[in-house]
Amino acid sequence: VDVGHAVGQAHDVSLERAARLAGRVVEDADARLVAEVQTASVALDAVDNAQTLLIVPEADAGVDRVERALSGVAEGRVAEIVADLGLDVDSVIAALLHDCIEDTDASHEDIEKIFGPTVAELVEGVTKLTRANFSSSEQAQMENLRKMFMAMSKDIRVILIKMADRLHNMRTMEYQTPEKQKQKSLETMEIYAPIAHRLGISNIKEELEDRSLQYLDPVGYNMIRSLLNKHGDDFLNDICATIQEHLEQNGIHGATIRHRVKSIYGIYRKMYMQNKDFEEIYDIYAVRIILDNVPECY
Repeated sequence: VDVGHAVGQAHDVSLERAARLAGRVVEDADARLVAEVQTASVALDAVDNAQTLLIVPEADAGVDRVERALSGVAEGRVAEIVADLGLDVDSVIAALLHDCIEDTDASHEDIEKIFGPTVAELVEGVTKLTRANFSSSEQAQMENLRKMFMAMSKDIRVILIKMADRLHNMRTMEYQTPEKQKQKSLETMEIYAPIAHRLGISNIKEELEDRSLQYLDPVGYNMIRSLLNKHGDDFLNDICATIQEHLEQNGIHGATIRHRVKSIYGIYRKMYMQNKDFEEIYDIYAVRIILDNVPECY
């Protein structure tokens, strides 16, 4: 795949980011990780499809509006997250355009004319969720949850793109005012993280919770983070290496060994809700060994 050629044609920052993502994944993909290759294909296809912006006559005002909307770096970041989730080409393009209707004078018709009805519907669905006015009022909260679930029932990709958008917002929350940080973090903790959990996107759910906790209880967050940093990942890597060595010595080859560290918010909940000290939590670190058959497990 000629990623370099695609990048050369893409003058837009967001499209270049998508192309770089595709190139990086293609170069690094292991033969066993088919999903990564598919993700690269999705990102690159999004770049190729978006080239229509460069060949449509400039006189078309609608095209100009969409092209301006594609110029932001944030949209490229959101598109990267969507591509990493393994969504299809329409979803990646919609992620590049997710703020198009909200932040510019581009319309649903402009997007549909260039990218087709599916992308236009996805962008409009994300826009409707963005315009939802979240409130601390229980009635308003339920109404907005209802809107989210309605969007999910119509097309699950809408909520996944919105989830990627919120994740990017939380990653850049340091540039917001303290009031905005707390407001968005509470909203993320109460609405977005639970939905990510229901959808089974555990990595996004945990990151949303951790980043929300960083602003809702910075003292607790920093304390747990410092305790985790004392250990680091070195000893887990040593454990995995030792296990791998013993498996191979016993004729078991090709085992998949993974390790994980419990999320900061997961530790926080156990410490504060179950009144436990850090040393009393025994599932902070874990190693998973995946073998080819049941006899090898014994």
